[in-house]
Amino acid sequence: MARQIWDLAGISLPRMGFSSSSVFLNIYHLVQLLENPRISCPNILAIPWILWQIWKTRNAFIFESIRYEAQSVVDRAREDATIWRNLHQQEIAETIEMQRFPNVLKAQWEKPALGHLKCNVSSSWINSSKNCGVSWILRDCTGSVVFHSRRSYSRVQSNLEAELLSILWATESLTNLRQERVTFESVSGQVVEAIFQPDKCPMFCILLAEIRSWLDALKGWELKIIPRKANTPAYEIARSVTRDNRYQSYISRNGPNWLQSRIIEEACRAVC
Repeated sequence: MARQIWDLAGISLPRMGFSSSSVFLNIYHLVQLLENPRISCPNILAIPWILWQIWKTRNAFIFESIRYEAQSVVDRAREDATIWRNLHQQEIAETIEMQRFPNVLKAQWEKPALGHLKCNVSSSWINSSKNCGVSWILRDCTGSVVFHSRRSYSRVQSNLEAELLSILWATESLTNLRQERVTFESVSGQVVEAIFQPDKCPMFCILLAEIRSWLDALKGWELKIIPRKANTPAYEIARSVTRDNRYQSYISRNGPNWLQSRIIEEACRAVC
């Protein structure tokens, strides 16, 4: 069964087959495949999940007498790999942004200046068939939460679109709440570039135009790039949609109770 799974996945085995006495040699062979840029098999990146699904299939057969078809095991491994990549796209993108904008990014959340507000925005996207979550959290110069919000969107096609929707929701909400002198912070350098240079993202021209119209209605705004570590509360609120299926949209005063300790910690640690 295991050999059939590897064959269906198109993963080449050692010429003499897997070793029956050395797990190290078997893992070494798979790691070599993962690190070889000349191999173009689409399932190479799914190798960790193929191993995991083989293990689960074996246990199901031994302990529950359930036998799965080899193709279904490969399909589940592919799906797991795709979900993992989608969930970690934001972290990968953040690493790229830190390389591109090393002087812009700070390691932790910072308080806004006296008389100003800071709005952290975030999103959580898995794939186009699942609802994505967007959020924003508005804090003053003491680090206290003024408002926070969450919203769910369906049929969102990419992580970039989800990030743009988070900016749209934040700018629309804060304009309607008559807030002024707001610094918006996002982990996505792509979003910031798209807003200031919309010609680079023609596929989102309508969405970008709407964002700019809300921004132009605000008095005194800025837009900055920050790392994920400085955006944790906003991200956790957005992730409550994809992780906990909390699809109800809201705008609320103060901060969410389940994030109070993190918000207070950030406020105590932050400098103006």
